[in-house]
Amino acid sequence: VIKKDELVKLWVAEGFLSVVGGRDTQDIAEGYFAELVSRGIVQVVDTSNNGEVFSCTVHQTVLDYIRHKSMEKNFVITVDYFQSTVALSDKVRRLSVQFGGVKSAYIPETIVTSQVRSLIFWGFFECVPSSIKDYGLLRVLILHIWADEDNESFDLTGIGELFLLKYLKIECNITVELPDKIQGLQHLETLEVYAKVVAAPSDIGNMKRLLHLCLPSEYIQPSVVARMTSLRALRYIDLSRCSVEDVLHLGELTNLQDLQLTGSTVQPAENPERNVQLLGSILEKLSVLQSVTLVPAASGSSCVHIPQDGFSMASPSTRELLLRRIELSWRCCIFFSLPEWFGELRRLCILKIAIRRLSMNDTDMLKGLPALTALTLYIQTAPADRIVIKKEGFKVLTYFKFICAAPCVSFVPGAMPKVQKLKLGFNSNRMKQHSFRMAGLRFLRGLTEFSVKFGVEDDEKFDIKAAESVMEAAIWNPPNTPIMRVRCVDVIFCAEEDKSTATEEIEEKLEGKKKEDIEPHLPIPVTDFLPDQFSDSSMAKINTYKNPSQLDYTKIQTDPMGYPSIGLQKRERSEEKRHEIEESKKKKMKHSVEHANKPLLDSR
Repeated sequence: VIKKDELVKLWVAEGFLSVVGGRDTQDIAEGYFAELVSRGIVQVVDTSNNGEVFSCTVHQTVLDYIRHKSMEKNFVITVDYFQSTVALSDKVRRLSVQFGGVKSAYIPETIVTSQVRSLIFWGFFECVPSSIKDYGLLRVLILHIWADEDNESFDLTGIGELFLLKYLKIECNITVELPDKIQGLQHLETLEVYAKVVAAPSDIGNMKRLLHLCLPSEYIQPSVVARMTSLRALRYIDLSRCSVEDVLHLGELTNLQDLQLTGSTVQPAENPERNVQLLGSILEKLSVLQSVTLVPAASGSSCVHIPQDGFSMASPSTRELLLRRIELSWRCCIFFSLPEWFGELRRLCILKIAIRRLSMNDTDMLKGLPALTALTLYIQTAPADRIVIKKEGFKVLTYFKFICAAPCVSFVPGAMPKVQKLKLGFNSNRMKQHSFRMAGLRFLRGLTEFSVKFGVEDDEKFDIKAAESVMEAAIWNPPNTPIMRVRCVDVIFCAEEDKSTATEEIEEKLEGKKKEDIEPHLPIPVTDFLPDQFSDSSMAKINTYKNPSQLDYTKIQTDPMGYPSIGLQKRERSEEKRHEIEESKKKKMKHSVEHANKPLLDSR
């Protein structure tokens, strides 16, 4: 199994592709990959939430054939522990060393390392070739190394002499010592280091041809990176530790397509908040940017609250932004509301964001995004009334994740017609009060996977089996039978009343406005979500409540057909009961037909 992005970059680094009609080689490689998948030669292993291929493989029969032809044509040689003493060609062009957990393996001395153009190593630190600089023709170098002791260090200063190197990737659990200067690697296009490093090369800012850069955030200086205007992908910048000047420097990377940021725990706390707000104006300058993510650093992150006017930019309507992915972790920042310019992102496919409250303006904005296929919402404060997803909009959405302290989302018939994966999360102690607000799950006709996380306190007694029964009844809709997963997690947004000063000021301003200036979240009658078969007497019992929040949800249960029933103390879901209901329906239908046909028979 290999990641698709890595495979595509390797094709480019190996020189397998040439520019055609002015098209970028990476775009050409993406096209070839898609064709191999469509022909069934490459098999998809994992996909992202919007359906894009994340990793892939080939069938074992195809793999055996590839290995046979590779040996025959001397295209690539694979060496593992059992083959280390086998006679091999002395003109190896591409060498894959797979030692795994063996500590006493070695590369055969018969291999002439000076002819190797690609080296992939997977094994223990003790088995790494002693002098990688002897591989003078290397274009691709990938090292997956691990050691028993994490206090070891790996000397890679010799790679500064690999003047033809185009692709360098290092993953290990020990400290890596890179060369002080790498300016001589003028062909280097990809530098990815997933490990601790002693220091970043001092002249890294002079790498004019570098396209993909990934280093630990503490070793990347935005002022230095700003000189690398050819960069297309940059990981990772610690936004929490940046100065104002550092954030502004990011706006100079006009060719950047993928920006991945981290947030850490720093003091003073206003620095991260200021930098996140400033990031909005920077994104406007990055005209070809397609993806931006903000995730917590490994050491943890402090969450900041972004006011209503934060993360703003001048209206992008004069030119279309190319952003297709925005993922901003709730552990790093929570917005007061969705930034207004999000509504202009016609190409946005993936959105992950945390907001304090979800307003009707926010939902209207989201359902107006024509390309949105994956949506993750973290709502910090549960609304007084439920959030109703109507049938307008969300026409191509296939993945929906909704996390809030209370189960406050509902769906009407025709809502989110293409959703296949639904993930919900809320606190178990809010379930009894708000459980009926889960109504409408059966209207998601394309649902194939349904996951629920219950936030449970340490000393709370929670019956997960009973919860599973409730969820099963809520989604039960033959012949559609989605896979369901239920599990317990820590309490969700337990500090939801913790307000920042800026947030309090905005809320006071909104409360001071005239009532007609604010579009209210009007309560919707419970009967809107009940099936036509529900009896008039039961309707009368529910309609006595003017607001759904006044309902005693403990008395509203769900019958075996997934419909609400009043006063049921125990839910019966057996096949026998289901058949009884179906037979009763048939008898009523037969009686109705006979009654309707009676005048016609008399006239004859």
